[in-house]
Amino acid sequence: MNDRIGIIGYGAMGSRMGRRLLGAGMPLTVYDISPATLERAHNDGADAAPSIAALVNACSLVITMLPEPAHVEAVVLGEEGLLKHAKPGTLLCEMSSSYPPVTRRLHALLKEKGIEMIDAPVSGGTQGAEAGTLTVMVGGDPALMERARPALEAIGKNLVHVGGIGCGHVLKALNNLLSAVTNAAAAEVTTLAVRNGITADTAINVFATSSGRSRVTDFVYPNFVLTRTFNANFALGLMRKDADIATRLAREMDHPMLIGNLVRDIYGMAVTEFGPTADYTRIAQLYEQWSGVEMKGEA
Repeated sequence: MNDRIGIIGYGAMGSRMGRRLLGAGMPLTVYDISPATLERAHNDGADAAPSIAALVNACSLVITMLPEPAHVEAVVLGEEGLLKHAKPGTLLCEMSSSYPPVTRRLHALLKEKGIEMIDAPVSGGTQGAEAGTLTVMVGGDPALMERARPALEAIGKNLVHVGGIGCGHVLKALNNLLSAVTNAAAAEVTTLAVRNGITADTAINVFATSSGRSRVTDFVYPNFVLTRTFNANFALGLMRKDADIATRLAREMDHPMLIGNLVRDIYGMAVTEFGPTADYTRIAQLYEQWSGVEMKGEA
């Protein structure tokens, strides 16, 4: 088996990760359901596979970067999928934001066929994927992480082994829920500041140099909310999905998730208002509608 890498899902994140691999001199094959996306992958320098089966037959390491757990299940369990077509010894590196019990079930099924799997979701957004500075949260056998390390180091700056199989997806969901909470809280307090005659710029600048500081005050609001661009390249529907994964895990373990459940529902309201493909930073506009003010930067 050769050292060719495959990526299934060449969207906003997958394409940037793929270009990092190509830039590191790694041979790459791509499959995506969109013909236009496959053409873009070919233009980037990758081989375009006509099917998942063709990709897994050509590659020893397969990366999946897909929107939903159901898509991951289809890639593994479908007629053209890994379970039927991957060779023993193939390593699946599942880098989507997925539901941990699904990850563990797929791992067990693949293991029976001699196919290896780790989960390795990422954080850092499209900017981090472009720059190769993503944080990669790896769950599974540490030896398999080492096998995938050259590819993962081309994609991310911070590689962390976080536990057994599925633990990467657990931590990814919790990280995104924490991000969702912080974004909603920033919208809540900043709109109240504006209602009291304080400019949004002033409020965010003070938060950024005080105990309320976070990535939201340092990066998200200055770049995407105060500028009114709302283009951080992460969809409301995906944030709502990750919040749902985290709160579902909490319910299943009888773990208190009072803030998380509330914020999940707030993002659900935003999805209803703006649609699932709208940028997640539009949560700020939901609070603007409720409060009757706008958080527009002065510059």
